[in-house]
Amino acid sequence: MIRVRDVMSPEPVCVSPETTLREVAEILSGAGISGAPVIAAGEGVVGVISASDIIDFVASSPGVPTEREDGGDWDDIISAEKDEPEPSFVDLWEDAGADVLERFREVAGPEWNVLEEHTAAEVMTSGVVSIGPEQSLVDAARAMLDNRVHRLIVIEDGRVLGVITETDLVASQAGGKTERAEAPSE
Repeated sequence: MIRVRDVMSPEPVCVSPETTLREVAEILSGAGISGAPVIAAGEGVVGVISASDIIDFVASSPGVPTEREDGGDWDDIISAEKDEPEPSFVDLWEDAGADVLERFREVAGPEWNVLEEHTAAEVMTSGVVSIGPEQSLVDAARAMLDNRVHRLIVIEDGRVLGVITETDLVASQAGGKTERAEAPSE
């Protein structure tokens, strides 16, 4: 019988509850994974955060403000001097004309602020579904189906040993090991 230990991903990428959503997105993307356990010092696993959690959070968040907070109007922005041509909207936008990829690389723009201002603790799923390393793959599949989750945290004696995902289960049945991206070296 194949056990969870045989197909899990050992030494999983983990984040802390204080990790910003921007950092979580970078970590998940860099490691080629879609979710990670959230571990608090002294408490162990307190949740799981996934790319879906971040997408749901962003989708439910208000967009970039379209009005100025001070209630000013265009007359406050446009020069009072009659000799100068009135600027267009594009002229008022600091990075107008910048390459789209360059704007995405710029993390100080308003489109990234929401990810910088919120943490993993705010959007993680706190109900952790775990499994022991000696349990069968059938047990793992049943736990995923019953709990409607895509990954299980593999825990033994209160210590995180790994993560098993739906992809790991499918790969084990297809006769192969899943290929994972190398974690970025720092």
